[in-house]
Amino acid sequence: MDKYLPRLGIADRFAGVVTPEDVEGRRKPDPEIFKRAAERFGIGPENCLVVGDTSKDIDGANAAGMRSILVPNSVITEEIKNATLVLGSLKELNRGVIVRLESGQFPGKERSF
Repeated sequence: MDKYLPRLGIADRFAGVVTPEDVEGRRKPDPEIFKRAAERFGIGPENCLVVGDTSKDIDGANAAGMRSILVPNSVITEEIKNATLVLGSLKELNRGVIVRLESGQFPGKERSF
């Protein structure tokens, strides 16, 4: 299991976690990590949404056929162009955003609204 979630006191908020140990040591942006997570929950990649804070998160999600939301971290230095949506903080991620994504209101690369 991921070592950070228990340390942060939020491990119980996740139904599952996929780590490099679950995919023969592969690391992001290898799409196999993302595909394995989808398989674990029995859903197709097209029904997945990845929330990440680096280009590796977004690149891996895209390569696996998933939508992605970028919430840049404080040390990100590169422009990330391939996220489905970019938010300024996790506080902006809510049910309304998810519903809009599901309905196709963000067909491409969008920025925070």
